[in-house]
Amino acid sequence: MRRRREDEKVKRRWEDEEKKTMKKKKTR
Repeated sequence: MRRRREDEKVKRRWEDEEKKTMKKKKTR
């Protein structure tokens, strides 16, 4: 269970980073 929670946290962080990159690409 603890590992699953960490995996979710990592996935959320990855999605957040992807959104940031997408925003940067759009601005570029």
